[in-house]
Amino acid sequence: MLFCVQALLWLFWFFLGACLFSFAGVVACRLPKGEGALWGRSHCLSCGRILGPAELIPCLSYLLQRGRCRGCGGKIPVRDFGIELLGGLCACASMLRWGGERDRVWVTLLALLLLVTVALTDYDTKEIYDRFHVLLLLCGVAAIWAFPETELSARLIGCVVLSVPMLIVALFLPYSFGGGDIKLAFALGFLLGWRGIVCVMFLSFFAAGSLCIWRLARKQAGWKDQIAFGPFLCAGAAVALFYGNEVVDWWLGLAKY
Repeated sequence: MLFCVQALLWLFWFFLGACLFSFAGVVACRLPKGEGALWGRSHCLSCGRILGPAELIPCLSYLLQRGRCRGCGGKIPVRDFGIELLGGLCACASMLRWGGERDRVWVTLLALLLLVTVALTDYDTKEIYDRFHVLLLLCGVAAIWAFPETELSARLIGCVVLSVPMLIVALFLPYSFGGGDIKLAFALGFLLGWRGIVCVMFLSFFAAGSLCIWRLARKQAGWKDQIAFGPFLCAGAAVALFYGNEVVDWWLGLAKY
């Protein structure tokens, strides 16, 4: 009986995360088009048919419909399913990491929701809207109470640890970082503190650099081609939300040798 209750609890958190991230996918799709994210019914992107309740169940509806619209048979983007699945896994990971500390769970999940929205929007448009920076800063304010071990001074230092170097580089290399990336680094620094943003810096630059080298080696890009850096910052921040201190401690431990 206890096992069934626990299974239902985990299922609830999975579908909650899937629903939240599904909304993030809708925001990332509609915002660049100037459409309202909070109003307007969900519809098929191929035929425009309004989706029924059964077609809006995260993950499950995609699998039951085999990735196709019930009306026109058009393919549903597999990205939509991936976003919902990621949301479910993130919600469960938050519960697994923080357990009964619900304040930490909710702040982490809210931050992840914003991060995935920023990543999707920047990937599609190479633009990060200022409203997301503000929301991440507000999330950082909530994190002051949820994560009191990260002092306010550490958060203020974190604001400049990465954003200021990125700003200096952007002044000398105009096509290196955009203003949205710099403001995102500032907001993430306040959310995570200096240790967390160091983790973000290490992971994001390593991942972005590796991708650029791989694309250059395969002649898929030139030296002047640009990539969206926001998704790498967001991915690094997602890791830092869970294990930022541990990653920095590991990195500093390697630096001693």
